[in-house]
Amino acid sequence: MTTAFRNTIGLSVHLSVRLQPNHPTDDARGIATSMLDGLMYGSGDAVIGINPATDTLPALMDLYYLVDEVINQYEIPKQSCIPTHVTN
Repeated sequence: MTTAFRNTIGLSVHLSVRLQPNHPTDDARGIATSMLDGLMYGSGDAVIGINPATDTLPALMDLYYLVDEVINQYEIPKQSCIPTHVTN
């Protein structure tokens, strides 16, 4: 099955990898460093996904804006996800 949003995944003989730049305290600099390091290795062509250590809306929005800024600044055709609890 082939799917597309900002990028296309599921093509025959193509590998898609999730980049997961987590940090134990959701430190933006630590996450950004891990994200850029992974991108330089070619990881994250499927999605950049952060599993947040905290579950507050302000912390989640900070992570959302961080990932969005990197994707847009470098014009990376990439999807992102930051899961949270349904009550948020």
